[in-house]
Amino acid sequence: MYESHMNDLEIKIDNCEQYSRRSCLRIDGISLSQNGKESADESIGKVMEVFSEIDVDISANDIDRAHRVGRKHIKNDGSPSQTMIVKLHTWKARSAIYQARKKLKNKRIYVDLTRRRANLLSLAQTMVRSNPNYDFAFSDINCRLGVKGTCGTFKFFNSKKELLDLLS
Repeated sequence: MYESHMNDLEIKIDNCEQYSRRSCLRIDGISLSQNGKESADESIGKVMEVFSEIDVDISANDIDRAHRVGRKHIKNDGSPSQTMIVKLHTWKARSAIYQARKKLKNKRIYVDLTRRRANLLSLAQTMVRSNPNYDFAFSDINCRLGVKGTCGTFKFFNSKKELLDLLS
């Protein structure tokens, strides 16, 4: 009984943290500066270049913050890169960028999931690969986690138990 209450509490806390990330997106594939350090203005400038690539009408004033997070890695072209997180002022701007993200080449824009949700999504993707009743697992624009059934239905989950129940 104690464990289920603890799990419920962890999920509620995670839901609050995820809600606080509702105006954020992550971008992979933006090269680092030569010296590896960027000012806030340089980061926003690089993000604006990405947004111009996908033809979204976003100004620098729509961006609250942009900065690097996570480990540095080497892109296919040999240049160093690091994920960038972008916090936008409005849901409208975030939605426009997210909807246009498929136009990008060599870069990836995705929602900013909490660690718990990212791990749960990874687990779901692994499990779905071996389940003939489901095509794929995903996170939507609202950061909900779901699976698409082979019959075209979408089902959502927010815990490992819910995922296991769905896939069984």
